[in-house]
Parts: sequence; structure tokens; C-alpha cells
Amino acid sequence: MTPKEAMQLAIQEAYKGWGRVYHNPMVGCVILNQKGELISKGFHREYGKDHAEVDAFKKAGASLEALKGATVFVTLEPCAHQGKTPSCAKTMSQWPIKKVVYGLKDPNPLVQGKGLEILKNAGIVVEAFGDFSDELQELIEIFSFNMKHKEPFVALKVATSLDGCLAYPEESPLRWITGDKSREHCHFLRAHYDAIVIGKNTLLMDNPFLTVRHKDFPNHKNKVVIFWGKGLEKEIFRKTNVYQSHGEKEIFLVAPKKTFEDPKVIWIESSA
Repeated sequence: MTPKEAMQLAIQEAYKGWGRVYHNPMVGCVILNQKGELISKGFHREYGKDHAEVDAFKKAGASLEALKGATVFVTLEPCAHQGKTPSCAKTMSQWPIKKVVYGLKDPNPLVQGKGLEILKNAGIVVEAFGDFSDELQELIEIFSFNMKHKEPFVALKVATSLDGCLAYPEESPLRWITGDKSREHCHFLRAHYDAIVIGKNTLLMDNPFLTVRHKDFPNHKNKVVIFWGKGLEKEIFRKTNVYQSHGEKEIFLVAPKKTFEDPKVIWIESSA
């Protein structure tokens, strides 16, 4: 396997963590032996659980013997600090590997460059990959934005016809201008985000569920943020699909302060 093939495979592995790893970035790892043959591959499976490097190590049978002289390809610099899991760089420094090839430096200021230094100090050759920059950046787009700007990453989803229409006329028997495949992809995208934001008209006119209905994410739930200019009566709100499918703790209502001074409107108590 060539270095390019190894990094391409690591990128593919990273995407297996889609929708499961926030607050962390998606990361993939591939380990080759001295002959360039695949030993194992791994990915960061879920926030708080094994990172990609450790996942690949375990898939290699957790055998240090198998790693003698090996080269590790990882899409992102191994983490240097102790968080939900031990430092990957410190763990890898105990492996009998020859080289680590990384895709990008970690944008996290707690980590940036420090993981590489730990590996170098352990006598491991460290090398920047220098290719697939766009593909690698896309893997950490949201994580990198959060680190740089200290604010949420926001994406706008719009479905339109070729002539710029958003929906069929009210008298039309048709419900959607989209097809099954585009709606399935929309639910796949939803799983990658933590919250869905809508306005009052969407709530009242469409009465959406705003759940993630995708075979790969059967239990995934997003928080819902509703922008509301005026009060919403409790009984009306509690009959909506959003309320029935999420419950008060997963819904945030954003409205002027005076909205909540009316005893007829609902106040949603929720933890941040």
C-alpha cells in the first residue's frame, strides 16, 4: 500500500465517526508494517471513547510485536493532553513504531504541535503528509471553526426548485419538492449537528418532527431552537410534533423578554 493509499484509507475510516464524536473531530488511522502491508485501521468511534490510533492498535490485536518498525498514518496530529481518554501521543510513544505520518496539526491550542514533540522525543520519526489538504480540512471543519472563533458552526439547509420556489402551492396535493434520496441525505446531515433552528412559521405551518430518521443513527436526537416573536400557548405547543418527539429539556425557545411575562405562554425550562 502506498502512502497516498494509506492516507486515503485513513480519511475514509474517519468518516465512520460521523455524527458520533462531537465535541471531538473525526479522525482516522491506518497502520502499515515495514513492507507497506496493512496491519490495521481504526477511527474515533464516539466522544469519550477510544481515539483512532488506539482503535487501530486494538484491531491489530493490541500486539506490540505486530507494530515493530510500523508506520502509522493518522489524519490529525495525535492528542497530547489527558481528556476523556489518555493522551494518544504518550500512548504511541510506548509503541515500537518507526514513523508517524500525520495529515494536519491539531487546531486545539492545548495540543497543537505538542503531540508531535512527544513522539519525536520518543525517537519516532514524524512526518507531515503534505497532500489531500482539502479532504483533511473538511474532516475537522466544524472542530476547527469552534476552536478559532469560539462560537457555533452554523449551516443553512434550503431545498428549492430550479426556478427558486421553496414549496408547491397550497392547493397542490404534493407535499415535498425534494425526493427520497435528498431527504435521506438531509437526515444524514442532521446527525452531524447538535441543534436544529427553526422559526415560528415552520413550527406552525409544517409541524415538523425535526428528528434524525436515518438507519445509521437510530437513537440520535438533536436539540431544537425555536425563534418566536410572540407567545405560544401551552396547549398548542404541547400538541406539536416537535414537543411530542423531543420534550421540554431538548427545546429552547428564543423570544423577547416580554413574551415570558404572559402567563398564557409556555416557558421551557432547560439545562444548557
